[in-house]
Amino acid sequence: MRATGRRRRPGITLAQYNRVHTGTTLAQVERILGNGVLLDKATLSAAAIYGWDGDEPGHCAMVGFENGRVVGKSQAGLR
Repeated sequence: MRATGRRRRPGITLAQYNRVHTGTTLAQVERILGNGVLLDKATLSAAAIYGWDGDEPGHCAMVGFENGRVVGKSQAGLR
């Protein structure tokens, strides 16, 4: 998810990820995790998936939103 040639910001932690719960708004999630990267947006509904990087390559989190609120999340390798 990282853009090449840009200064690397610290990745998110498992503790930050664990603060995100079903029903949390996108604005609240971005206050916790920082700005995410829009990975996918459904054209016929208000669904979207955003992603955040962890500190190591391959460590990341994805959060699914419906109507601007968290409906699911997953992570790999966060510490």
